[in-house]
Amino acid sequence: MPDKHSILCVDDEQNILKLLRRLLEGYDYEVMTASSGAEALAMLEKRHADVIVSDQRMPGMSGSDLFRVTREKYPQAVRVMMSGYSDFDSLVSAVNEGEIFRFISKPWDQTQFIELIRLALAQKDVAASVEDVIKNVCKVAKLVNKVTVEVPSDSQSLIVRIGENEEVFNKDTVLHFLKTLFESLGLDEKAASFAGAVSKEKGVVAITVDIGKGVLLKVQLPHMK
Repeated sequence: MPDKHSILCVDDEQNILKLLRRLLEGYDYEVMTASSGAEALAMLEKRHADVIVSDQRMPGMSGSDLFRVTREKYPQAVRVMMSGYSDFDSLVSAVNEGEIFRFISKPWDQTQFIELIRLALAQKDVAASVEDVIKNVCKVAKLVNKVTVEVPSDSQSLIVRIGENEEVFNKDTVLHFLKTLFESLGLDEKAASFAGAVSKEKGVVAITVDIGKGVLLKVQLPHMK
């Protein structure tokens, strides 16, 4: 039986934490609670959290401050902010800066809240499974230690980089990697040929493919000969 997904809830109001615990445990999630940002960070040093749900307005450390730290220290944790509409500008800023996956208003709708958690976890699970596939494909394509995978904080994409900026790779090796990767993911090898899939930004050519659950795979192509 797989381990339960773990969710850390952070709020300075104990009644809110009790409500969140009751709601999330009802859907069989493992729930941890912290009444401040400092307590949350101390807890994360000892225990893993798949999702962190935090209030924005808290004494000492705001939700945004907490997420700036967790973004650097625990990038794999999906971050969800709770707040009232009076904090709309700061929430939009947090989304744009990649600090949070989504935000939800207080008081929240229980059905929408649970669907948001499910979406966050589904995308996280897709990203994790694809990372495992990429590691195996690297062995087959003889690109071990030449491919890095980055999961941006929004958890809605994976960025795959082949080599360093100035490295040059054999074209056949790169094409073999792409073909094996698409086949391993159950994608048609022509999936990357649709309009808009291939882009160039700041000199970097990338192929973007939808791999499901709202997650995009972005493969940045190296220099080839």
